[in-house]
Parts: sequence; C-alpha cells; structure tokens
Amino acid sequence: MSEKQRSNEGGDLAPASGAGDPLDRAVLALLRSLPLKWGLLDPDSLTATEQEALKLLTAGGMVERRFSIRVSLIGQPECVEATLTATGECGFAEGFEPVLKSAWQAWAGEYLKGRAGAPQDQPRFHCERIGAEEARLTTDGQQARADIEAGKARTVLDFLHRRTLVFMGRIVHGHGRTEKLRIVKVATEPAAPLQVEVVNKGPLAAIAETLTKWFEQQAKQVPDDLITMDVALAEFETAEVTIRRKIKAGELRDYRPPGAPKNSKLLLSRAELARHFGRK
Repeated sequence: MSEKQRSNEGGDLAPASGAGDPLDRAVLALLRSLPLKWGLLDPDSLTATEQEALKLLTAGGMVERRFSIRVSLIGQPECVEATLTATGECGFAEGFEPVLKSAWQAWAGEYLKGRAGAPQDQPRFHCERIGAEEARLTTDGQQARADIEAGKARTVLDFLHRRTLVFMGRIVHGHGRTEKLRIVKVATEPAAPLQVEVVNKGPLAAIAETLTKWFEQQAKQVPDDLITMDVALAEFETAEVTIRRKIKAGELRDYRPPGAPKNSKLLLSRAELARHFGRK
C-alpha cells in the first residue's frame, strides 16, 4: 500500500484491535507477529480464521511465503520437487509456471497415453508438502505494521478488503519464482488413484487442479503420441544427431513447451518420426 493511498484514505476510524471481526483481529495479529526475515510458519497450527487472514495478507502483497512441494503423476516413477516463493494475487501462478513446464516435460507422453485410455486409466495428480514453510513481511507489510502502530488499522484493513472508493477494484499483482526445481525418482510406490481425493486437500487440491487444467490445455495443442529422445532411439533406426539435424532443418518438431530448460528431454511425435525413419 503506497503512501499516496494511505494519505488519500485519511484518518483511522476503527480501533487497532480490528473491531469485533475475528478475521480482522487475525490479520492485525499476524502483521504484528510475523518476522521481517524468513521465519518458520506452520499453516496447520493456524486456525481456519488465521489461515484466511494469511491468505488475505499474501494476496495483498504484505506477506511473502516460501514453501516446497512434490507433485506426481500417479503411477509414474518420477516426481517434480520445487521450492517456491510468492506474494500478491498473481505470485503463485508466476512462480509455479516453471514447475508446470517441467512436469509436462517429464510426463507428457504418459499423460497423453492415459488420457486416450479407459476411464480407470485417466491421469491423476498427487501433491504433497515437503519440509517446513516460511514467511516474512514484505516492505508493504512492514509499512502496514507501522500504520497499525500509528493508529491507522482501519486504513490497512480497508486496503486488504478493497473497501472504500480509494481501494475498490485494486489488485496487487505481486511476484513469484521457483527457487529450486528438480525431477527425482519416486522412492516408494505412489498412492493409489482412489486415495487422491483424500490426500489432495485445501491448497494441495488447488495445485492438483491447476496441473490438471494446464495439462489439458497443452494436450489440445500437441499430438497424442509424444515420446522422448531415448524412446525414439530405442524404436527407430536413427541416431540422436540425425534427429537433432532434422529438427534444426524444420523437418521434425520438438514439442517441448516454450521456455523449457535447455537440458530437458526433447518431445517428439512417434508418427512424425515414422515418416522419416524405419522401425527397429
């Protein structure tokens, strides 16, 4: 919240306690207690009201969160692990984009194969937390704390709730990024598909839904027979250098999503390969 926004709002008409609203009281309490530097945060220890207050503060750009997740495509031997930081209403979407691209790179072929199969074979995602979560006040959060201490709690709350004409309709875009990202082998047998609804709860369910929607969008734009380079070399009479040469010449297409890491596996169409090379 900028100095101009605070000055436009004028004086504070509500007590610093956040009046009688439990959500407002939770918001103000978190603003007073959260650290300026990264500190441990256990969302499961918060009440439902405190969790809602934390979401409100994060969307308002006053709190930045850091957390690690593991996402899996049920039945596949690899999973994607990532550590993300995010603040603002669009921070998570921005930070999660590299995870989506890496997941597509790892599972595109199997996802498309399952999507074309029987109902019981439809691809399902599993999401889980890894380790502890951290949180800290952003610069705007520190200013909000100062405003509260100066008796301007109502101004802070009006900004977060988008109340009054000054704040109505405002969106704090925020920012997010992937700090760490890796694809690892699954150590144990993945959870059975029927357990997904039980495991994917709250934010984890939202992440699984984001994966599902993004994969569906990608699936509509690519062939349904994608394979990786190692599979192509095992099935066709050719060499990797020949495939790469044909991609460079425009005779074959690499179906990796835009922005995929340079060292990620190529995604090739089995039908396109068959037009150029004989099968082994």
